[in-house]
Amino acid sequence: MNVNLNLNYSSLAVNKPIFPHTPIFITRPLQADYVSFKGDLKKHKINVSPEIAQEVSHSLHTSTAGHRAEFGSEVFNKDVVELITLGAAKYVKENKKSSEKPVVLVGGDTREATRKSIPLIEKILCEQGIDVMLIDKPIPTPIISLIAENNDIDLAVLLTASHNPWNDGGYNFITADGAIAPANVTGAIGDNVVEIAQSKEYVTRVEEKGKSTKINPYEDYKNAINRLGIINWDKIKDLNIKIYYDSLQGAGGNVVPKLLNDYGINFTLVNSKGQKGPHPTKENLKKLTENVENEPKELKVGFSNDGDADRLGVIDENGNYIHPNDILMLVACHLVKNKGIKGDIVRSQATSSSVDCVAEKYGLNVIQTPVGFKFLGKEILRGKKEGNEVLVAGEESGGLTIHGHVAEKDGILGILAILDLMAEEGKPIGQILSDYRKDFHKDIQYKQFSVRLKDNSKKEIIMKRAEALYNNMLNGETDFHGFEIDSARTQENMRIMKSYKPEGDGFKFYFTDGSSIIIRKSGTEPLVRGYAEAYGTNEQDTKEKLEKLLQCLNEMFALD
Repeated sequence: MNVNLNLNYSSLAVNKPIFPHTPIFITRPLQADYVSFKGDLKKHKINVSPEIAQEVSHSLHTSTAGHRAEFGSEVFNKDVVELITLGAAKYVKENKKSSEKPVVLVGGDTREATRKSIPLIEKILCEQGIDVMLIDKPIPTPIISLIAENNDIDLAVLLTASHNPWNDGGYNFITADGAIAPANVTGAIGDNVVEIAQSKEYVTRVEEKGKSTKINPYEDYKNAINRLGIINWDKIKDLNIKIYYDSLQGAGGNVVPKLLNDYGINFTLVNSKGQKGPHPTKENLKKLTENVENEPKELKVGFSNDGDADRLGVIDENGNYIHPNDILMLVACHLVKNKGIKGDIVRSQATSSSVDCVAEKYGLNVIQTPVGFKFLGKEILRGKKEGNEVLVAGEESGGLTIHGHVAEKDGILGILAILDLMAEEGKPIGQILSDYRKDFHKDIQYKQFSVRLKDNSKKEIIMKRAEALYNNMLNGETDFHGFEIDSARTQENMRIMKSYKPEGDGFKFYFTDGSSIIIRKSGTEPLVRGYAEAYGTNEQDTKEKLEKLLQCLNEMFALD
C-alpha cells in the first residue's frame, strides 16, 4: 500500500524549521563577496577540506551502515552534512529512474544531529532540483525502509547513529527496495563527496527547485504488520501479559505505545535516562529489569528498542536479559513451529549458531554473511527475486526481520513476535526459551567483548596477530591453546566472506569440536571486537571451554 503523497506536491517552505523550537541553520553566513548571481545560477563555497572529504568518503566506502561520527567534530558537522547531501544529490540525478524530477525520502531518529541536519538536507535537495518526501517527526528505521520500498523513490536519506553514543550523528542511505544501500551506492556517493570538495564550490539553479511534501507513515506500517498475518492481537490482549516498555528516548517511543494502544493491549512505560547511548544492553536496561522483577504477576516481560528501533532488548520474567542470539532462535522456531512458515535462515558470521539448531531440526538452510545488515538484506532481496522468502534474518547485535517483511532490521516487529510467541504458548518467555534449549539437546555458550582503540596503529596490531594465526594455520599449524583449528571449514568461511566483500570480515576460526572465535574491526565504531562460542557435552564442560577461549582472545587483544 502506498503512502498518500498528494502527487501535486503541496509546497512546504524550506526556510522554516521542521522541528518545533529548533532553529534552522545554514552552512555558513552568506557573504556578499562569495555568493554571486549569473542569471538563475547561484554559487556556494564548500567549507570542507579535501582531506576531511577523503575521510568521509572512506567511511562511506567501508562502513557497514553509512557515515557515523561525533556530531560537531570535523568529520560530522553542518558543512560535512551539506557535502554528503550534495554527493547524494549528484548520485540521484545521475541514476534517477525516470525523466521526472528525482524523489528522495528523508527521515531519522531523535538525536540532536538528526534534528539539526534534516532541515538542511531538505533545503539542499530542493535547491538541487530534487523533490523531497519528508518525515518530519522522529521515525524508526524499519518504517523508512517500508516507505522506501512501497513508493517510487530514487533514494532514502536515513539520519541515525542507531545505538551509538548520543553525541554521534549518522548519515545513511536506503535504496528503493527498502534495504540499506550496498557498497556500490555508498561508494559512488563517497566518490562524489571527494570530487565536490576538490571543486571547492557548487551551483544551484533556482528554476529547477524541487518541492517538499510531509508524510505520516504510521498507518502504512501498521497495515504492513497486519498483512504479514503472524501477529494475533486478540490472543495477546486476552492473555493479559504484564508488559513494560522502555524506548530509551528513541524513535520507538513514537510507535510501540501507539500500536499497543490501538489494539487495546495494556502496557507500562519505563522512562530511563542517563545512558551513554540508546543501546538496549543488559547494563542499559537496569530500570526496566527492576520493574519486571518487582511485578508480582507471573506472566510478565520487559521490552526495549535502540535509538532508531531497528534493534530490541528483552527482559524475561526472572529479570534475565535474553541475548539477541536467543531472540533470533526463539522467533525462528516460533515461525516454523507455530506459524507453519519455512525458508532460509540468514545470519551474520558473528551471530551464534544456536539458531542453526532450528534449521537442523526442521530441515532448513542457513546462509552466513559478514557483519552488517546490508549483507543480510542482499540475501533477503535475492530470496524474494527467486521466490524463496527467508524465514528470518538477524544479527547478534539485536536486529532481525522476518518472512515477507522489509529487508532491514525491525526491532518493533521483534517485540510483537515475542509477544505473539508468548500468547501462542501461554507461557513466560524465559520458560519458553528453556524448553526450546532442552528440545535441541545441545549446549552452546557464547560471549563477545569490544576494545575501544582510538589509535589505528594499535587496531592493526591486533588484526595482524589474527592474520598471523590464520597464515600459520595455512602452513599446517592448527593447534590453538589445546583447541584444534578446523582448517578446511575456516578457509571455506573466509572464501564466503570475501565473496561479499574483497577484504573479508576479520578472521573467524572454527575448531574441530564445533567451537569458534572471531576477531574483527567494527564497521560503525572505533572498536575491535572479539567473539567466542563454545560447544560442550554439558553445561559445565561448555562453560570451561568458553572461559578458555575468552582468555586466549584477551591475550591476543592485550597491548602495552
